[in-house]
Amino acid sequence: MNFIKIKGARVNNLKDIDLELPLNKLICISGPSGSGKSSLAFHTLYAESKRRFFNSFPNYMKLFSERPAPVDVDVIHPVLPVFALPQINPVIGARSCVSDVLRLTEYFQTIFHQLSHQYCSVHQVPLKVLSPKEVIDKEVKGESKKAYIFVKKNIFLENFKNLPFPSRCFKSGQVEEFDENADFWELLRIKTPVSDSAQKKIKELGALEEVLFVVEGEIEKKIQLNSDSKCPKCDEASVKQQVSHFNPYNALGACNNCGGYGATLEYDWEKLVNLDQSVEEEGVKFINYKRFAYLKPALVQEMKKKKFSLKKPISELGDKFKDFLYAGSGKYHGFNKLFRYLESKKYKPNVRIFIRSIQKEVECETCKGTRLSSSVIRNRINKIPLDDILSFTLEEAYHFFKGIKLKDDEFKKVIESLLLVLEVANKIGLGHLKLLRKTKSVSAGEYQRLLLVKYLSYKGTGALFVFDEPSLGLSLKEQQFILNQFKSLIADGNTVLLVEHSPYLIGNSDLNIQIGPGAGHLGGQVVYYGNPKKEKRLPKPNRVKSKGGKVVRLDGVEVYGKKYDKVEIKTNQFVVIKGESGCGKSSLFVHALGNHISLQASGERITPVKYSYKKEKIPSDIEEVIFIDSNLNKFSSRSTVGTLTDLSSILRKHYAALPVSKVLNLEKGHFSPNSQLGQCSECEGKGHKVIEMQYLEDIVVECEVCKGKKLKPHLADISDNFYTIADAYQTPVKELFQHIKLTPKYRKILEYMEVLNLDYLSLERKIQSLSGGEKQRIYLLSKLVKSIENSLIIVENITFGLSQTEIIKLCEFFDLLVLKNNTIVVIDQNPLLDSYCDQIINL
Repeated sequence: MNFIKIKGARVNNLKDIDLELPLNKLICISGPSGSGKSSLAFHTLYAESKRRFFNSFPNYMKLFSERPAPVDVDVIHPVLPVFALPQINPVIGARSCVSDVLRLTEYFQTIFHQLSHQYCSVHQVPLKVLSPKEVIDKEVKGESKKAYIFVKKNIFLENFKNLPFPSRCFKSGQVEEFDENADFWELLRIKTPVSDSAQKKIKELGALEEVLFVVEGEIEKKIQLNSDSKCPKCDEASVKQQVSHFNPYNALGACNNCGGYGATLEYDWEKLVNLDQSVEEEGVKFINYKRFAYLKPALVQEMKKKKFSLKKPISELGDKFKDFLYAGSGKYHGFNKLFRYLESKKYKPNVRIFIRSIQKEVECETCKGTRLSSSVIRNRINKIPLDDILSFTLEEAYHFFKGIKLKDDEFKKVIESLLLVLEVANKIGLGHLKLLRKTKSVSAGEYQRLLLVKYLSYKGTGALFVFDEPSLGLSLKEQQFILNQFKSLIADGNTVLLVEHSPYLIGNSDLNIQIGPGAGHLGGQVVYYGNPKKEKRLPKPNRVKSKGGKVVRLDGVEVYGKKYDKVEIKTNQFVVIKGESGCGKSSLFVHALGNHISLQASGERITPVKYSYKKEKIPSDIEEVIFIDSNLNKFSSRSTVGTLTDLSSILRKHYAALPVSKVLNLEKGHFSPNSQLGQCSECEGKGHKVIEMQYLEDIVVECEVCKGKKLKPHLADISDNFYTIADAYQTPVKELFQHIKLTPKYRKILEYMEVLNLDYLSLERKIQSLSGGEKQRIYLLSKLVKSIENSLIIVENITFGLSQTEIIKLCEFFDLLVLKNNTIVVIDQNPLLDSYCDQIINL
């Protein structure tokens, strides 16, 4: 069979779609955001393939696992092994780093164990097995002397039965004539320096792990003549190392100090105080914690005694004041004592949360951030320490391992697999990332590409790959590379399916499927199926570009160890930032400029990343910084369009004000499925019940009491003569609020939803069911619900999942914000933005 046949796909808004997807081809699904692209690719094809794969497991494996629900589709045949990369990122732990995501850590375990050599931590020379001559000559330096080698009596009798009894023994601290009752018997007498013939005699004796070495009464020491590797200059010996010693996730390999995290937590001085404020202005933030508020009078009293100013900013009071705050004096206990008190209460969740809020991560001094134990850090490959290798960027690591020459053909395959992963990572713009860079600190676009690398370096056949907009954040050159990688996968006998808006990838695909014509209930149909056709570019806008206001600038910026000459923008403009991946777009405009302005405006950072600079020129008219990244994992399972926009509260207020509601004494909570007042008690406001089947898939059935309406039956049917409350939650926002009075604030939200092409959504629509583009815009809207003026708004990859028409609407929305004296900085590669912005900055 040359096609995957799909019949009767009805997931979400799909309208009974029938399709044939050719095998061993590159297929692109395009269309407006919310039209049903992800519903077809992920919620139908991928979900059903995954479900059937899971059902192939034996029952004992399925018993304790969550079984996928059946997909609303009649036929999918054949079902291939499937790999998918949606734009919904999992929760990232504190320990995970770039090396882990790319699975390089697993390669490193094998490579470091096989190729690395142990070095002396003091003399920085390789440890080696010392010959008897080297061991003895290290103990006896200089002129020729007599030396005796003694072994314990029992060892002599067990191992040297063929030798005659010796002439001498060692007892009472000196060499004496042989006594059978002595503990140590003579094995050999030699002269130092050791001659070749003497060394030959020692080797002929066999394994001598420990002997008593005596030199004319001057030296009396236990040494090993045939031992493990040692330092030629000192007694430091090698440690037996297993593969697990190179794994930071294993107890054998994890650093004892940081537990394999690569960092330790310490209390952050900048979080404990506000350096720009005085004590009188509540500058000591730590004692504003209500549990310690009683210390404020004691602090003031002790400061007066020690003649510290209460009115000067804390930054001007110097180190003596800092030491005083930590150590305390008199009735003022000091930070250190308060820290110990908090540590004793860590069993309480709220205390743990508070402690973490005033701490910062610092690189572990023991492992230098490598996460590995000190027993392996001293190892080296090609004379380069492991901690230096692990501090490489992906690009540096590629060149280093490419330069390693191996004779073992079997081990060459491990290096080749490692190099393939590193090569793909470099060519999609990730070469600047360090191996030990924390995953939680990379941008959402970078993280998505880290996941993409694993699939692009896949070696296998007969699989289906489903990707959601892999072009996100990539330049045209990088898109060309991933297109070649897709073609390599296809050449190996695989099929690649993309949900994509990039004209380049769509134009170079084998088949283009367009879903539409609109979004939500207006979409869900196949409007085009065939060879890719060139997308018409919409005409350029007739808009007057803003000249901008003051210049915002930092000189001599340093972020993540990389130095930049300057970063600057003009206020009151719509600015687009472009450039190759890794050129410093986020580093400069988010972590440096954004953080700096935010600290000036509110004293808070927008990201925890450290930066430094030499000179600043910052205007005073920016009052707030709003950062909206492309991380789409910010919502709970109960988050809906209504909760994020707060329009649900208006709907509940409207129905609570009805005459029938007043007669029944109903409150707003009676109209909420999340409130115990209104939710159906049978299904707890879910609208359905899950029947668990021990060996089969769980069955989801509509709640018999509320009939899927989520509210108590007598409440769900209350009507305002237009809609019942249950129907109102399911009605598109555009239609619902035509007859409901709105305040100016909520009218503005509705206007914004119309501009952002989101007014077709209903209030009850779950955020997790939205497409990536819909999530981006609804999250942007939730950030801007309040009136925003004189603010800096920084947005990353906002065009993800959007068609041309939707991008233009988004630009019009940004225009509205600029008119209110806001500054918009968009970090995005989409060429459509060029015509609509006031300034383009290419890095």
